[in-house]
Amino acid sequence: MAVSVNCLGISLMLSTFWLTVLSGSSFLALLPTRVVQNLIMIPVQFIVLRLIKIPIGVYINRVNANATNS
Repeated sequence: MAVSVNCLGISLMLSTFWLTVLSGSSFLALLPTRVVQNLIMIPVQFIVLRLIKIPIGVYINRVNANATNS
């Protein structure tokens, strides 16, 4: 859910808006390429976050175990 909100809210709308401001291009001209980019990036980010979740959980459990033993 957070990946979708980030891609749609921030990357699609705000980044496109600032590209429009900085480059002087039309918002609607930039929007189709940004939509395609975000449709590709949502699954990529979701998969990467899932792959990172397990090692981070193991690390946090190890740190918490060491903190309680000390």
